[in-house]
Amino acid sequence: MLSDFIRDAEDAENLSEENLSYIGENLAGIVIRKSSFHSVSFTSASFYDSAISGSIFDSCDFSNADFSSCTIKNVTFRACRLTGALFSSSKLINTVFESAAAQYLSFEDSILQNLLIADSDFTSSSFSRVKHSKLRIESSKLVSASFIGTQLSGISLPSSDISGMKLSPDMKELKGAVLDVSQCLDIARILGVEIS
Repeated sequence: MLSDFIRDAEDAENLSEENLSYIGENLAGIVIRKSSFHSVSFTSASFYDSAISGSIFDSCDFSNADFSSCTIKNVTFRACRLTGALFSSSKLINTVFESAAAQYLSFEDSILQNLLIADSDFTSSSFSRVKHSKLRIESSKLVSASFIGTQLSGISLPSSDISGMKLSPDMKELKGAVLDVSQCLDIARILGVEIS
């Protein structure tokens, strides 16, 4: 179990865990490599300042988990619940969130490199002050998500629901973003433009 690796100050490598519970566990500082987790509950667990690489989390529950100040590389979160999870001040590289329920998740002040969000619900999540390269968002819900201080230049959003997106008053974050007509109409409404 992961808690054994923390206790013994060892890296967790080549694990395959299923149907376990780490609810509320302090896993801060753990190093996880080349591992897979299926239907494992990490609800309210702390991964603060951890390093996770080359791993797959499938149908796991990370509700209210803390990944602050983590380095996450080559990791897939597939069909995971991430409601209220914190990834603040973290670095995510070559990471995938697929079919994730990630409402109220926070990426504030993080670095996202080659990150894919696909078929996921990030309603009311925070992408504020994120630095990114090759960020891709496909067929996902970003309803009322905050992008304040995050440049969206080069990001294609037509397949996603961005209604109620939170931006700075001058909406400078949208410069260079790719939107469809209905999304442009939503932005016009935010600006107070009446469309007839």
